[in-house]
Amino acid sequence: MNATKDQKLTIRRNSAWQESIKEEWVQWGTGDNSKTSLNDLTFEQADRIIKAQTGNDPDKARFQKFDFKNSQHKYILSMLHTVGWTKEHNGRLVGDMEAFGNWLQTRSPIKLPLTEQGKAQLQKTIYAFEQVVKHQFS
Repeated sequence: MNATKDQKLTIRRNSAWQESIKEEWVQWGTGDNSKTSLNDLTFEQADRIIKAQTGNDPDKARFQKFDFKNSQHKYILSMLHTVGWTKEHNGRLVGDMEAFGNWLQTRSPIKLPLTEQGKAQLQKTIYAFEQVVKHQFS
C-alpha cells in the first residue's frame, strides 16, 4: 500500500517544508538514494519516517482516536472509567485511550482503530471489552 496523503503531508511538515530535507527522509525510508519523491514511499516506510521524525508511533495514535459523537464510542469510554483505565488530564479524570489502544491492538477480536470499525465490528469490540470489565469485578 502506498503512503497516504496525510502521511505525505506530515513528512513535509516535519521536514519544515524543505524539499532537500524531505528528499533525504525519502532516501532514508526507502533505502534507495535514487528515490526522492514521497510517492515512492509505501505506507510502512512513511510510518517509519514519521516515527523517526517525531519519536511517536503514528499507528499507535490511530488506535487512540475516538469519536465523541458516536454513542458506541461513548459507551466504551464509560467502560474505561468503570474498569479504572483512566488518567488525569488538566485536572480531570479521563479515559486512558493509550491503554485502550494497546488492548485494541493486542487483545481485541477486531484489531482496527475504533474510528475505522463499522457498527457490527464495534459491537464485537464492545462485547469483548465488556468481558474485561466483568472479569475485573468477578
